[in-house]
Amino acid sequence: MRSADATSKCLVFSQFKSTLAWLQAELPKNGFGFRTLAGDMSQAERAKALRDFQSDPPTTVFLLSVRAGAVGI
Repeated sequence: MRSADATSKCLVFSQFKSTLAWLQAELPKNGFGFRTLAGDMSQAERAKALRDFQSDPPTTVFLLSVRAGAVGI
């Protein structure tokens, strides 16, 4: 996806916190900027994460827990 269009953005959903934690550690190692939306975030934090994802060009990955994503966007 990145090789076809470097500005492409993607959403990654997982129901496992351990998977999201692993991705948070690995994405920067591979040159990816990301934001996260999790269930323990306040509504203001969720809104900021979504705004940052949309408006920050180097941020190309949005990590979401399945439960938080269902009600957070």
